[in-house]
Amino acid sequence: MKNIFFSARGLRSGWRLLLFVGIFVALGFLAKSTAHRIPTVSKLIELPFLHPVGLIYDELEGLTLVGISTWIMACIERRRLASYGIPLRKAFGRDFWVGIAWGLAATSLVVASMALFGGYRILGFAIHGDGLWYFTGLWIVANLLIGFCEEIQFRSYLLSTLAEGIGSGWPPASSPWVLVRGITF
Repeated sequence: MKNIFFSARGLRSGWRLLLFVGIFVALGFLAKSTAHRIPTVSKLIELPFLHPVGLIYDELEGLTLVGISTWIMACIERRRLASYGIPLRKAFGRDFWVGIAWGLAATSLVVASMALFGGYRILGFAIHGDGLWYFTGLWIVANLLIGFCEEIQFRSYLLSTLAEGIGSGWPPASSPWVLVRGITF
């Protein structure tokens, strides 16, 4: 029976993944049930779909939940967050800026292609002056948080533990900021 749950390295990776997901889901239920009771937060929850402030709140909540879940698992496994591919010291280093450049280039290429083939056209701006700068800043923050949240949710603990369970051949995929010949994945 012990072999089902434990290996020579401790708790098997599948059980650790299940425990991580359980912690994440439990924290999510706790956060949702608590958030509705706080008037300021409940206003953020009720914002219309795709409002930048609502997205910032959602992504910060997700980032907090996955961060706490990963920290709990790091304490259980007696490891550092860096072992799950979360480089706190190099978080805004060269790889980050290369990723920003590739992200802007790819998005610009998609938007330019859509315009070239008649998928959309700009007829003017609905927002002017300070409002334009305000919402530009909000959308930049929201999109950065979306990227951080998705990378850490799907690549940090989950992928590194899955890679450990599968064995060799996956180490490059276990880090959210892997740089291979100038391309950030």
